[in-house]
Amino acid sequence: MVKPKHKHPAFGAVVDDLKKKKARLGADPGEAERSRPVWHVGSMDWDGPYGWAALTDPALVRELWERLRAFESMSWVEIEQQGGSHNVEIAKLSAEARQRLVELRQDDVDELLSLRMTGRRRVWGFREANVLRFLWWDPDHQVCPVDKG
Repeated sequence: MVKPKHKHPAFGAVVDDLKKKKARLGADPGEAERSRPVWHVGSMDWDGPYGWAALTDPALVRELWERLRAFESMSWVEIEQQGGSHNVEIAKLSAEARQRLVELRQDDVDELLSLRMTGRRRVWGFREANVLRFLWWDPDHQVCPVDKG
C-alpha cells in the first residue's frame, strides 16, 4: 500500500502552518487606473435602443475601431484626462436606458462608464478594474442626455 505524500488534518484540527500564513492582499487599487484598458464584448446589447446593430456605416465602424485602438495605448487615467470619459450613476441615465438595464437584467450596478469616442458619440459599459465590458453604442448622447439650456 502506498502512503499519500500529503496528510490532510482531521476536520477541526488546528494547523500551526496556517496560523503563520498571511492573507494576500488584492492588487493595488491604483494599478487598474494606471493600466491599459481591455475590451470585453460579451455584454454588448445588440437589439435595444442603443444596440450595436445600428452601427452599420463601415466608415463609422472604422472610426470607432481606430479610437478604441488609440485608447489601448493609454492608461485609464490618460483616457479620463482627455475629457468626456467618466463614470455615470445609474440614477442619472435616461428613463429609457434604466428600463433597458432592467430588461437586460443588468440593473444591479451603481454606475456605467461613458467612453467618449468623438463629439456626442459614446460607448457605454461596465468597468471592472481595467476591463470595460461593452454594453451600448450611443451615437447621439441619448443614454445620459445633457441639458445645455
